Amino acid sequence: MKILVILSTIFFISCGVTQQSEVEKFHNSFSKKDSRDSFETIWAKQLINSDFREPTDIETSQPIISSDKKSLYVASSDGSFGKISLLNGVFLWKKQMKGFIDGDIYLDSNDQLIFFSSDNSITKIDSNGDTIWKTKLDNERVVSKIVGQDKNIFFKSSKERIYSIDTTTGEKKWITKSYQPEGFKIESTSSIVIKNSKLYSTFADGTFAIFDINTGKSLFETRFSTGEGFQDFSGELTLNGELLLIPSLNSGIIAFDISKNIELWQQKESAYSRVVVWKEFGFYLSDKTLIKISLNDGVVVEKIGTDIENIVSLIEHDNKLMIFSKNQGIYIIDLFEKNSSKQLLLSSGISGIPVIFDNQLIFLANSGILYSVKLHH
Repeated sequence: MKILVILSTIFFISCGVTQQSEVEKFHNSFSKKDSRDSFETIWAKQLINSDFREPTDIETSQPIISSDKKSLYVASSDGSFGKISLLNGVFLWKKQMKGFIDGDIYLDSNDQLIFFSSDNSITKIDSNGDTIWKTKLDNERVVSKIVGQDKNIFFKSSKERIYSIDTTTGEKKWITKSYQPEGFKIESTSSIVIKNSKLYSTFADGTFAIFDINTGKSLFETRFSTGEGFQDFSGELTLNGELLLIPSLNSGIIAFDISKNIELWQQKESAYSRVVVWKEFGFYLSDKTLIKISLNDGVVVEKIGTDIENIVSLIEHDNKLMIFSKNQGIYIIDLFEKNSSKQLLLSSGISGIPVIFDNQLIFLANSGILYSVKLHH
């Protein structure tokens, strides 16, 4: 078994005093070191005032690409919400919302945006940032991504229940019962997924449930028990065809066949991230070890030792695995040439989940600067 040592090539970028100097160092370090697989800065925009709070406390939503593919929307933890040109990073508009925006934003088919804010409300705004409706929740937060289908949105709340809201009116259509474990007040941050008018979700009491998205009725429930009274579902669910991959700190990876409603296999290595699918394999992080498994039976194919901590996200792009760390920057592993790996280490770290669009990587540094960089093949 080959062991890949990450950091075979390390690139260090120190944040400059000004935004421009940081951009220049970011660009030059890669273009001079490795022209075959480098980053090229397209633009950088100061999104969050660095005086707002400590840099490591800054959070942002995952940037959302507009339907015309010419701009992006992003919200941040200081309450600011902006629409930015993908071409040059210029703000098309920027507004300050009441309270801070918590979690990711959802874009509907009309280029209208829905998000949760710290005043315990779900808000919908149009493409110019004007409010369309606002709906209060029952003293609870949104702890999953917001997903949508047929003019309805769905999300999991901090009370471990699923909401369905009409995107036209903001009306609550249905709410499930709470699945919080008895004696615990735990927020399970795993995501929810939808397929064929069914919603799939995990809960902190160990329940995996399938709901009818039209009525909220439970169609199927089972328990993944650890004997500890709760399940620490630790990352987003990954749906690969009919195979649903469920990460858990207690139980590792649980593979579930949604066509037959049966558990297929379980990989016991604790999961600190979602599973990224590449060909017939899955990759996830267990503490500081990158685990490669077979999707057929969950057998470990390879274990890769790393020093990666505080994972923000894993993304596969162009046969490369990109690992984003809150305080260690970006790691890149070539999945064909395993000895080809890099690290981009920003002294300010990474905040929020990045997005890749048209070979453009867009991410927020903890310095409050939103970057758009070109990914070279």
